[in-house]
Amino acid sequence: MKRLFAIGMLMLLSGAAMAGTTRLFGGGCGSDSIDVQSALPAVLTRQAQADCNVGSTTTGSSHESGIAGPGVLGVSVEVFHNGPGTGFRSGMDAGFSADVTFVSATNDPIEVSLQLLVSGLLTQDVGTGYSVGLRSNLFGELGFYNSSCSCGRGFPPLDGAAHLLTSGLVTVDVNRPIQFDLTLSADVGAGGWPDHISLDLAHTITLNPTQAFVVPVGVTVDSQDLNVANNRWTDPRIQSVPTPASSALVLLGLGLMGGLARRAQGHRRLTRT
Repeated sequence: MKRLFAIGMLMLLSGAAMAGTTRLFGGGCGSDSIDVQSALPAVLTRQAQADCNVGSTTTGSSHESGIAGPGVLGVSVEVFHNGPGTGFRSGMDAGFSADVTFVSATNDPIEVSLQLLVSGLLTQDVGTGYSVGLRSNLFGELGFYNSSCSCGRGFPPLDGAAHLLTSGLVTVDVNRPIQFDLTLSADVGAGGWPDHISLDLAHTITLNPTQAFVVPVGVTVDSQDLNVANNRWTDPRIQSVPTPASSALVLLGLGLMGGLARRAQGHRRLTRT
């Protein structure tokens, strides 16, 4: 009986295997208060707040938040500087690592590029400066900007609008899983006072829903870790409707366990009589 019950539970839990990972790391005012890792397909979120002290006096604060999930990354960092002291900073990294398969009719390597939707908003009174970067193990440096040197390349404007970011071409193998990492980093600082600076990239770096990768004709892309099927990405934050197959599997598992419960109840009645 225990074995049949276990089979019923396996039917309910099948398809829940997790292969990829997500990570959030950061903090402010000298404290790395966020350092967590999880398994895909779960969506990982965290937020933190810290006081910036000069001796025993609080003269500022930092605020951080982040999200990392299948095909979505976001961070938000903010510093308030209200009194004496220098170098108040806030920083946050969000990343994921997952397997991606480029499916082709042949086994010849192909050239592909990555497509992301990126939007962010910078708000500052004065602000010592900020930096932002987006990097992948497959596609290299996708974009960065550092205000301290007014230098950067490829990162879209931080104007609150959504921008399509397309990487350069890289050569990849086909018909086998390939590791794909993506990391978003942001950092802000406030030196003088009173001062405030905020960089909001929360919930705003995603794979392009209609075409996650630019691939040759006849090639498609699949990644269960990243919610990518036939090169189309589905936002994991949107509640999905169960497929007929998954619904039937759940009903079968529940029916099996219900039958076992009725059988056990009938056995107890026979024992009492």
